Amino acid sequence: MSGAHSSHSHQSSDLKSATPRWTAKQKLVLETATRLFAQKGYANTSTSEIAKKAGVSEGSIFRRFKTKEGLLLTILSPVIDGILSNMLTETNRKAAILPSLKLRDFVTIIVEDRTEFIQKHIAVFKILIEEILYDNRIRLQIIKKIPKQLLTQISQVITSLHSRHEIVDWDNEEIMRFIGNNVLGFVLNYFILLDKSTAEIQAAQEHMIEFLTKGLATSD
Repeated sequence: MSGAHSSHSHQSSDLKSATPRWTAKQKLVLETATRLFAQKGYANTSTSEIAKKAGVSEGSIFRRFKTKEGLLLTILSPVIDGILSNMLTETNRKAAILPSLKLRDFVTIIVEDRTEFIQKHIAVFKILIEEILYDNRIRLQIIKKIPKQLLTQISQVITSLHSRHEIVDWDNEEIMRFIGNNVLGFVLNYFILLDKSTAEIQAAQEHMIEFLTKGLATSD
């Protein structure tokens, strides 16, 4: 059974392709920090340990990344931007039909097509999830990165669903939080805590879409 977890070589190639401006030593620092943050957690990993494992001076890390948090954000940013860009591209592609979307179609756009991306960046995604859960400063940094256009488009779809009485009579932001919290729980369980095959993850994704559709539908 092939699990969702990527190999270290995948982490390395992803960082190299995503960060062409880095020197070889800086790429090694990013790869080492990614591995240690994923294994031990951000709070339990020191810059001195990263420097030692990467074979560089601790001072060189501070000169390039300023702080440990700066190093963390450098690692997380490409993945955050990739997820948000993917969602924005998908909603833009379907912009013409967004006002007429059925509830299930709307939920499907939000949930699906993330599996392959998350699998490819699983080590970084593990760090991302942990920091979203436990570090308010990182959470705020991520929120700032969300394009207003994406939030506006999602809100417009919810408003349209409200007008057709196809979705529960909750505030738009409450509905977005409900979807976000459930998707986060799904990702946490199936990508971080459990080692599941791609087929099992895809089946669970379908169940999540079904659960959210039924949970948000009106009782009529």
